[in-house]
Amino acid sequence: MQPTRFISEPIAVQFDKLPELKKKPDVPDRFEWRGEMYYVVELLSEWRDYSRRGRMAVNMRPEHA
Repeated sequence: MQPTRFISEPIAVQFDKLPELKKKPDVPDRFEWRGEMYYVVELLSEWRDYSRRGRMAVNMRPEHA
C-alpha cells in the first residue's frame, strides 16, 4: 500500500464544537479531502511553531531582549 500524501492540497475541516481560539484551533473532528470524508479517531502527536520568520525574527534575538 502506497502512503497517501496531501501536502498543499485543499481540505475542508469540520468541528463538532467550534474552537475557542481561532488562531490556535484544536484538531478537527473530521475533514473532507478529494470529495471523501475522513474522521479523526486519535491524535498521535502535535506541535506548534511560534517562531518568527524574516524581518520579524530580528526582534527576537537575545541581544534585543
